[in-house]
Amino acid sequence: MGPVNGCSHAVAGTGRLVAVSGQLPVDDAGAIVDADDALIQARQVFANLTRALGAAGAKPSDVIRLTCFLTDLADLGSVRRASRGLGSRSTRLQCPMSDIRPAQRPPAD
Repeated sequence: MGPVNGCSHAVAGTGRLVAVSGQLPVDDAGAIVDADDALIQARQVFANLTRALGAAGAKPSDVIRLTCFLTDLADLGSVRRASRGLGSRSTRLQCPMSDIRPAQRPPAD
């Protein structure tokens, strides 16, 4: 297989696999947190992810791939800041991250 940038053709592992998906910026009551602050929302998503991983006996450093869906490319910096602040040095999220961005629209006439 030819070389690729930022992804792997295959991964092998041992033990069990835990798949976590669909984390949203919602609090314990299911309410969306501060809709006007991307950093607060990103921190909530990563807190929810950490909680889901913990329930499965895992931690952020066990994550092998993360995909973020963004509605506004301007929020990318907030998502990256929130992920860097996740956990201690030994539990920090350190994995490839894909950002799915909305298509750029041409300016209105």
